[in-house]
Amino acid sequence: MAEKNKNPMYQSIFQDLRNKIISGQYLADSFLPPERILSELYKVERPTLRKALSLLADQKYIKKMQGAGNKVIFSSTAHEANVEKEANTIVYAMPDSEGERGPQPYHMEICAHMEKLCAVQNKSLIFTKARAINESVPQWLYSNSVIGIIWVSDVNKFLLKSAHELNIPSVLCCNESSLFPRVNLDDIGGAYIATSHLISRNCKNICHITGVKDYHNAKRRLDGYKRAMLTHGFTIKPNNILYGDWSYESGYNLAFSALSKDPSIDGIFASNDMMALGALNAALQLKRSVPHDLKIIGIDNIEQTQTSVVPISTISFSQADVAAGLFLMLNAVFQRQPVPSEIEIPGNLIVRGST
Repeated sequence: MAEKNKNPMYQSIFQDLRNKIISGQYLADSFLPPERILSELYKVERPTLRKALSLLADQKYIKKMQGAGNKVIFSSTAHEANVEKEANTIVYAMPDSEGERGPQPYHMEICAHMEKLCAVQNKSLIFTKARAINESVPQWLYSNSVIGIIWVSDVNKFLLKSAHELNIPSVLCCNESSLFPRVNLDDIGGAYIATSHLISRNCKNICHITGVKDYHNAKRRLDGYKRAMLTHGFTIKPNNILYGDWSYESGYNLAFSALSKDPSIDGIFASNDMMALGALNAALQLKRSVPHDLKIIGIDNIEQTQTSVVPISTISFSQADVAAGLFLMLNAVFQRQPVPSEIEIPGNLIVRGST
């Protein structure tokens, strides 16, 4: 006879996730894996998973962050004091800066692939923001459960120096520091391809919406845009370089303003897909026809580019390849094997309805 008092599936998921948060597998200020990965992990549909997540939110274990994911807000002091915990956690540490509003979908998708790779070796992955307050490092940097760190984008240099001095196995992603081996993207080449694609579609007045101004990726993508414009005989107009912050809102606001001031703009290359999506909606709000009198391209190939009202052309830097490169490089560091100083992932053009 079936057990009448068996918990509903969402209750079991809630209890499992709660236990992982309490035990410190998911640290305060980190993010749970994306819903798609959790659904696959627990073998349930998303409505069932969301019931469990709602319970966690109601009981103040997590907080839903719009456009970012589910952030852990419960702080496990027991975890911080537990020095016997098995070491099996890899941290995916993103920068915590004013310019970076929230975790980018591109990196959340890399984490989704990393989760699967970690599971094969019975390791866990934590996605978190890395901050240094008054040159004080976060508690998790000293945690005995953390076996390695993937430092992403322009994280605080003091944190990189601290990890190096503490001999914590680390690799870098989208970063130019020489302290650790790196997996980077061919940002210059990808931006060159994106801009050249707009030119091949007869665009004559092309804007570029950058990422956070001082970021490694943003600087290199701006360089690629400039190289393509000059190579094809175009003048670079300072007013056509618009400084964004990777967010949908910055793409929308900058494109709306630029298109309102200069109706002759017929091409927009955004430094990531979220800003390209914002630019698309600004254009449609202004009754511009995409792609007939305005063409838009981004970078990242996130899922939303395929389902937007006009599918967005993009440069794809394979998230699976980035995750595999980071995972293999970090494993080599664990085993003290020789590793290259840098691996560069090439970009591929994906043409959709926006161009």
